[in-house]
Formats: sequence, C-alpha cells, structure tokens
Amino acid sequence: IHFYTRRMLHAKLILADGKVGLVGSANIDMRSLFVNFEIAVVHYSPRDIGLLSDWCEQIERDCIPYKKAIQDAHWMPSKLKQDMVRLLVPLL
Repeated sequence: IHFYTRRMLHAKLILADGKVGLVGSANIDMRSLFVNFEIAVVHYSPRDIGLLSDWCEQIERDCIPYKKAIQDAHWMPSKLKQDMVRLLVPLL
C-alpha cells in the first residue's frame, strides 16, 4: 500500500499480468456501484499496457509507503480525518 502525496487522485488502475489494464473512476462502495454513473475502459494492446505501466511508475514516485506514512505524525492525522469523512459521505 502506498499513499499518493501530491494531491487527490481519483483515477483507478488495475494491471494484470502485463496483459490487461482496467482504467476507470468507480470506487468500490455502494454509492459508486449502484447510484453514480461510473465508467471504465479495458485495455489489451501491448502499447496501451506499456503506457499504463509507465503512468503507474510516474505516480509511484510521488507516493510514500504505508509504514512510512503511519510514522509521519504530520501527514497521517489529516489522512485519517479525510478517511473518516469519506466513511460518512454515503450516509448523507
């Protein structure tokens, strides 16, 4: 698990075995799956998979590992507050 630190990043990316890529906006929660209109694209071409892999590597450069994040007293409390708000939003 890595935390992206530059800004909010809503995009989702799944790369499987270097052969299939899935890019989309859906969160795995009740609201996204049953209320919101979300979209995803499946990629199979080696060129697309290469570009998605490169994109993932670029994003990873601006991430910090979970273990480092939980030790960072400055960064982690604000992240916890955001997570709490995200838990409550579907109830509103």
